[in-house]
Amino acid sequence: MSLGKHLDEAASRLEDAHRRIKKVREQQPTNENLRAWLVALTDYAEATHDVQRFCDEGVNERIQELAAKVSPARR
Repeated sequence: MSLGKHLDEAASRLEDAHRRIKKVREQQPTNENLRAWLVALTDYAEATHDVQRFCDEGVNERIQELAAKVSPARR
């Protein structure tokens, strides 16, 4: 899967987790709702990590492309 697709998937998971967190926060605090909130919060954190990682990889790829274009000109 391409980097862009991975990033889109991670962003979708981030949005889904945000929606679930918001939904649970509107409900009465119960043990079941607390567990659902913790699961959604964990999913949110993992998706945030993935979004950041894929963005970093994209930036790194772009830097390498630019460096390859500049490098022959310096020779």
